[in-house]
Amino acid sequence: MSLAHTEDLNELFLDSITDQPMYSPDGKTFGILSHEAEPYLPWICRVPWGDQKRINEEPVDHPAGVQKLTKITYGIPETAFQTPLTNFLERNSMVVFEPSDQHRLTLEFDNGKQG
Repeated sequence: MSLAHTEDLNELFLDSITDQPMYSPDGKTFGILSHEAEPYLPWICRVPWGDQKRINEEPVDHPAGVQKLTKITYGIPETAFQTPLTNFLERNSMVVFEPSDQHRLTLEFDNGKQG
């Protein structure tokens, strides 16, 4: 999961690993959260650009008729998985974490409308 490089994430990324891919301009590093403390969470990085919204204005033509991603649910097979990071993501994005018998990722499109 990639997050924008915004000030409200600074505290969550204090102990992150940094990487500068060859394609990234000098000084523009990715922050990557270590999984040592929460190995059950997805890999999460912070991209080096700010919070500019990159809006794709191209028309969406999907065979199933879906148009917009509206919810991302991670099923986590842990009972105590809530952390400052998961709480932040649930408050500020379309991401939800919930207990599950196995790891899973569910993508919801168009607020669950069936086409």
